Amino acid sequence: MYTILMQGDGSLVCTTPAERIRQYENYSDSLRIIVPKQYKTVDLTEFTGTIKYTTPANIAKIEYLTVNNTEYKNDYIEYRLPITTNLTQFSGDITLYLTFTKSDEIAKRTYAAYSGEITLTVDPVNDYFTDPSSLQSIDQKIAELQNIAQAYDKAKADNIARDGEEIYLTSNGEQIGDRINAPDSADVEKNFEVVVI
Repeated sequence: MYTILMQGDGSLVCTTPAERIRQYENYSDSLRIIVPKQYKTVDLTEFTGTIKYTTPANIAKIEYLTVNNTEYKNDYIEYRLPITTNLTQFSGDITLYLTFTKSDEIAKRTYAAYSGEITLTVDPVNDYFTDPSSLQSIDQKIAELQNIAQAYDKAKADNIARDGEEIYLTSNGEQIGDRINAPDSADVEKNFEVVVI
């Protein structure tokens, strides 16, 4: 789990430098953010935390942080943010900072606290594993087509069966559709005229 600690001066440090974030990871890990309960003169337990970041493609994003533990080591708040493709779509550096806000309707005031910035690196993976035109994607499409083919295979007619005066269609030996009355074969022969050319 990639962990970021906000220190008393608002600076952010990574406390798990050996952890790696890989391109295209999606819900396989979490970003853990630890902040002090008391920051300057405010109690951050009453604030809403957000993370603001720019992706390696220079796209600005914002996400709300979910409180995981308000009593982390007694003096800290622990937030968790699932690592999704919002963060990992592109390899490269992500620059982020934290914002904590609280509105006071009585005083008609909004309080805001900001952290410093930190840069996280998203390690690249070879595109032939995850690119939409890759073999893996082709394998997924083949599996989808096989599922569709199996569904059609169960519903398609592959033979005609007769039971007394009735005929019906079968699929894999099982009746499908409705039975109909079959004309007597002698009647059918009477109604046919054979034309030799």
